[in-house]
Parts: sequence; C-alpha cells; structure tokens
Amino acid sequence: MSQLVKSLPRAGRRAIRRPRHSFYLEQRPFQLQPALIAPVVAGDSIRKIAFEFRALTDPVVSPHVGWLGEFYIFYVRMSDLDEFSEVKKLLAGQSFSLDTAASVKFFNAAGYVNWLRMAERVIVREWFRNEYDVDETYELDGVPVAGIWGTSWIDTVQEVDELAGSPNTDTYEGRWAAYQEMRQRGLVTMSYEEYLEQQGVEVPRQLPETVQQRKRPELIRFVREFVYPTLATDWTTGLPAAMCQWLVKDTMDKARFCDEPGFVIGLTCFRPKVYRTGQRTTGASVLRSDRLWSALSGSLADAPQERLLRVPANSTAPIVTGPGIDLWVDVGAIATSGDQFWNVATPGNAAALPVANTGEGRYLADGTVIDGFFSGSNKRIIVDGVAQLSVSSNIVEAVTD
Repeated sequence: MSQLVKSLPRAGRRAIRRPRHSFYLEQRPFQLQPALIAPVVAGDSIRKIAFEFRALTDPVVSPHVGWLGEFYIFYVRMSDLDEFSEVKKLLAGQSFSLDTAASVKFFNAAGYVNWLRMAERVIVREWFRNEYDVDETYELDGVPVAGIWGTSWIDTVQEVDELAGSPNTDTYEGRWAAYQEMRQRGLVTMSYEEYLEQQGVEVPRQLPETVQQRKRPELIRFVREFVYPTLATDWTTGLPAAMCQWLVKDTMDKARFCDEPGFVIGLTCFRPKVYRTGQRTTGASVLRSDRLWSALSGSLADAPQERLLRVPANSTAPIVTGPGIDLWVDVGAIATSGDQFWNVATPGNAAALPVANTGEGRYLADGTVIDGFFSGSNKRIIVDGVAQLSVSSNIVEAVTD
C-alpha cells in the first residue's frame, strides 16, 4: 500500500523535508553552468545544505598555470526575476504562460518554464558583471560566462566614444593646476566640474553610473578552490597528461528564512588563470608625469576627469587597441586594482585581452581562445555531484510504505 503523504504537522509546527539533488555536467571554462534548482515557499527555513562534487578537466595545455573551481548557491526570490509581473499573473491563476523552447544547458524541455534561465539572468547581472557591463551579453554556447579571475587596471578600459562628450587630453591638461591656483587666491569658490562647465567644457561621465538599487539574489554559500594541474592519465588515449581535479565537500549550516517563494540555485564555474597579452607594459611605467602621480592621491577626489589617460591607437601605446580606436583608462586603478607581470615572450594561458576591436578586457567568451587552454581533442570539465537540503517547512515529504 502506498501512502502519498504523511499526516500534516500540527498547527504552528513544521516538518523537515530533505530534497536531494544530483547533477552531472559537461561544461567549458568560465561558463556559469547551472547545477541545481530547488523550489522554496514563503515561510520555509533552509536549515542546511550539504554538497559534494568531483570535477575533472580534459588534458590542459599549460601544466604550470593553475585553475580556479567554484560552486555557488543562491536564494532567488520571485520578486528578483525580471519577469516578476508575468509570474504574478501565472500565480494568480490568470491565463498566462511562461513556457519556453528547449534548452539542453538548462535541462529544459520545450513547452515548460525555464525558471533556471530566468533566475540565472538576474544572478549574473547582480553578482558577475561590473556596473557598466550589466547590459552586455557575454555567453558561450548560450551560457553566461564569468569574468577572468582577478582584477587589474585594465578592467577600466573603455573606448573613447563610450564617454559622453568624447573628451580628449587637451580638454583637461593644465586646467586643474589653473583651477587650484585660482581657488587658493580666492578667485573661485565653485567645484572643479562647475569651473570646467564655465570654461565651456562638457564634463563627461567618468565613473560608471550606479545601477538602480533593487532587491538582488542572496548568495548563501560558495566554495572556491585553486588547484594546479597534476600528471594523470588521459582516459581517451591512455597516455600521461596534465589535468586539474577538484574534490569538494562542504556544508552550509547557517539557517536562511525564505520570506518569499523562490528557488535555491546552484552554479558551477571553472576559470583558468589568464594572462592578458593586450597589455604591453606595467601599470607603474605609465606614471610619466606629475599629473598622473597626482591621480593616485586624494587631491583629485573632486576631479575624477584628471585620472583619465588617453591610450592612442598606435604601436607604442601601453595597451593594444584596434585600428583607429583610442581608449580611456583610469590611472587610479593602478593603485587600487593591481597589475600583472611576466618576463617571457608569451606566458601560459595567454589571451589577447583587451580585445583590440572592442577594448573589452575582462570577459572571455571566444570559444577558439578557450579551446586553446586544452591540449587534446576533448576540451571540457566534467562534474559529478550531489546536494542535499534540509528545510523546515509546512510542505511534508512523500513516502512509500
């Protein structure tokens, strides 16, 4: 005899349900690959999430450069979704459909709701994109990619025509010194931006505009492990090869109360350490004038324009640019974001970033370049894992006698 549900718990008391989610994935570097989706309702308390997985790369080309393996768990509320207005209609019983096309990467069949795609879209925007990249699409095989690991002053690169007013170096050269001298003499009391506008200079947007504050998915657990390739056996050839392996076992045991219906979402990501060959010299070597050194100090806090360095499209520029494409870079980031260094012609796991024709320096979504990180015919990371949740809920478990 089958008993579909247990007796409901007494009023005011909840039962523990323990959904178990297993996952098997084949993914490429930098992909933010979904691994699990578990629905929760308002009033649930996520007491614990225990998870473990094994990940193994195919043979990699550089045995000396390490890889980063990551596993993220998010709580995504219905109201976080871009489609929330449509979701409300669906939950209210109105005649409305969220059914979509089939998607192998999101394990969704045609004619069903791809909740994972909707949830990951807002996760990526809020957690894996810089403020000025939220409207850009960086995907590989239809799956969003994370930025390369680590920060650099190269991250601030933008094309000249992306800044309002298309400023040039002559616009500001010497004006800051003149403004400071006039202010010390008491001849001006206005701000530097107001002073420039009085001189007929259009003050451009130098710092990224802050995205509109909104509710965002909650990161409730993540694990990050950095490993170096080790000598192993290539399963396809039986020959020795350099491969990366992760054996991860972890537990989230800090309770999270669910104030809205939504989902627990798991994502995996594997990122090789990448060296950006679009940079031709150290950031420190760019500091060639008193103005640029002043950009590192607090004296220009009210004049962010003075922190800009124009990178011309020529062979002597410190950053590779496309034909006729000048770039702006924030010199202050040399002190705040870090740099990279090598003393060989080409380092391991090299990538031509920033991309010459766009100036994009952080997101690597070129499948040909990514395939170059592998040495064999197969160019994947294979993941097998499981996650078990313990949730206090009024939803009771189905059992079989």
